[in-house]
Amino acid sequence: MKKNFFFLLFLSFTNSFAQKADSVERLKLFLNCTSWCFEDYVRTELSFFDFVRDRFQADIQVLIIGQENGAGGSSYTLTFIGQNQFKNRNDTLKFSTKQADTEDMIRGQLVKNLKLGLVAYLKNTEWANQISIDLPKRATEKALIQKDKWDYWVFTPGGWGSLNAETNSLSYSIDLYFDINRTKPELKVQSSFGYSTNFSKFTFESTDDDGNIYSETIKAKNEGHYGNALVVKSLSEHWAMGGYAQNGSSVRSNLRLSSTIAPAIEYNIFPNSINTQKQFRLIAQAGYRLWHLRSINERDNLLELEPYYRFDAILSLVQPWGSIGGQIGGHHYFRNQDTYRFTGRININWRAFEGFNFNLNLGASYVQDQIFFLPKDINRNNVLLGAGILGTNFTLWGWGGISYTFGSINNSVVNPRFGGIYF
Repeated sequence: MKKNFFFLLFLSFTNSFAQKADSVERLKLFLNCTSWCFEDYVRTELSFFDFVRDRFQADIQVLIIGQENGAGGSSYTLTFIGQNQFKNRNDTLKFSTKQADTEDMIRGQLVKNLKLGLVAYLKNTEWANQISIDLPKRATEKALIQKDKWDYWVFTPGGWGSLNAETNSLSYSIDLYFDINRTKPELKVQSSFGYSTNFSKFTFESTDDDGNIYSETIKAKNEGHYGNALVVKSLSEHWAMGGYAQNGSSVRSNLRLSSTIAPAIEYNIFPNSINTQKQFRLIAQAGYRLWHLRSINERDNLLELEPYYRFDAILSLVQPWGSIGGQIGGHHYFRNQDTYRFTGRININWRAFEGFNFNLNLGASYVQDQIFFLPKDINRNNVLLGAGILGTNFTLWGWGGISYTFGSINNSVVNPRFGGIYF
C-alpha cells in the first residue's frame, strides 16, 4: 500500500436510500463506455440510481475511457457530465490499475471512483442525508513515498498454443513472446520479441481405377519470429521525437529476415494532457528497410535494401455522442518511384439521437510494393493453408451496422439467469 499524504475517500450509500426513494424520483444515470466497464456489477452496486439506456434521458452521464498504461494495466478517465438540473456541472476523475489486478479489484476501483464522483451531484439534493462518508484515520508512523525498485520497467513473458486434431487432419499453433516496456511522461520505451509457428496437415483418401485405396497428404507450416523496439522522447505538449527498429522473419511472406530502422518525429495538434479525449497526431519517419528472402522475388533477387520515407495522420475523438478514430498514411521508396503503399482506416461509433446507434469500421490499402518480397514461384497448397501469400494491388476490410432501441428507458435490473446458455 502506498503511504502517501492522501486520503482514501470511501462512500457508502445506505440501504435506507434505496428503500425510501421511489424509483421515479431517483437520479437517472447513463454509462458511456468506450470498452468493457462491468455494467452488470456497476448497476448492482449503484442500485439506488436508475440506469437508462440512452444518454439523452440521463441526469448524469459518465464517459468512461480506458487506455493501456506503462505498467501493463489500464488508466481510466471518468468524465461526469451533468444534464437537466445538473447542466454545466462537469467533473473528471482518474485512476489506474496494475497488470496483476484481478477483475474483482478493477471493478471495485471503478465503483469506488464512480461513487466519489457522483456524490458531488447528490450533496445538494434531498438525498444528501442518505449518504455516509468514512475517512480512514491516518497512520501514526510518518508517511513515506516508496521508490520504485524497478524504475518503471515492466517485463511480460508469455505464450499460448492451440491444437485441433481429427482422423485425417491436424493443426496446431504456438506463440511465445517477451515484452519489455518503460513508460514515463517524458520518455517511453517499448520492445517486444516473439516466435510463432502454425502447422496444418490434411490426408485425403482416394480409390484408383483398379479399386486400390491410396492416400495423399498435404501439409504446410508457417513459422516466424519478430523483435521490435520503440523509443519516444516528449519534447512539449505537442512535440515528440524518437526512433523505431524492427527485425523479423516469416515463411508465409517469403522473408528469411526483414529489418527496418527509422527515426521519427510527431506533432499533436491537441495538447497531450487531453489525449484521452482528443488526439490528432502527424508523424513523419525516414529510414532503411532490408529484406533477405527465402526464394528469389520477381526481380530475381534474394536481397533487397531500400531507403524510404513515411507520413501518417492519426485522429482519435471520444465524446459523449460517441467516438471517431481514423488514420491515413503511406510510405514510398526513394530509388523506385513506382513502389509505394497507401493505407487508410476509419471507425465510427455514433449515438446520433435517442435510441439510435451507428457503427462503422473500414480500412483499405493500395499496394504497389510487394515486388521486393513476393516470391517468383507460388505454392498453391501453401497459400490455401495459410503458409503463403498471393500478390495483390489492394486490400479492403470493414464492417458496420445500425440499431434503434425504443421502449422503457430504465435499465437498472440485473438478471443473469440462463445467461451464456446455447439454444
